[in-house]
Amino acid sequence: MKVRCFVDVNGHVWTIDHNGNSNFPSDFEIVGNTVLVYGVKDDLGEGRAIDEEYQLWPSLTALAMTLEQNPCDYESEDGSMTLECAVAEAHKRVHSFEKHWIESNKVTPHHFPMSFPQEDTGLWFEQMNDHVEQDRE
Repeated sequence: MKVRCFVDVNGHVWTIDHNGNSNFPSDFEIVGNTVLVYGVKDDLGEGRAIDEEYQLWPSLTALAMTLEQNPCDYESEDGSMTLECAVAEAHKRVHSFEKHWIESNKVTPHHFPMSFPQEDTGLWFEQMNDHVEQDRE
């Protein structure tokens, strides 16, 4: 089950599952990558005012990477890299792979399946490594 999330104005992280169920206490609607939060229904008509709008993140990891704002936007004089920077770079590359694969699946699903059988699960890591190598070129 894939869980997406958003952060409200108070900094609370709310989740929405693949069926649209959420722990968020108010009425909302998802439009693309935006969560629209509706206000209280009034007697002025059928419509409802949109009180708040939030960006919907595809995963908690994607949200965390954005909040972290890549701690490695610098180059050391001796070319060294910290573990923190290496992990941040790996997350960025894996997220790039995921985005690329999902978009490619929409165009050619038979070439970019969303699952591999048990005996071929290692193909995910081969595909990720190939994608990372393409990023470096």
